[in-house]
Amino acid sequence: MINSMTTLKVKISGMHCESCAQVITLDLEALAGVKSAKVNQASGLAAVEFDEKITDQQAILETIKNSGYQGELTHE
Repeated sequence: MINSMTTLKVKISGMHCESCAQVITLDLEALAGVKSAKVNQASGLAAVEFDEKITDQQAILETIKNSGYQGELTHE
């Protein structure tokens, strides 16, 4: 069986406190195909583990935008 799980690293701008990070985490983890989301408010980075067969990078970035924040792919 081929593993279709991958981890996406995203730089998120607009977070002001830990509650912001929690909102983004909950919204991302509610997205079908996302296994886990770890959002760090201090660094402004998120690591999102997801199934490429179910969702994609664009849907993840759109979810962040719909949460009220700006996300961009990073290789940090």
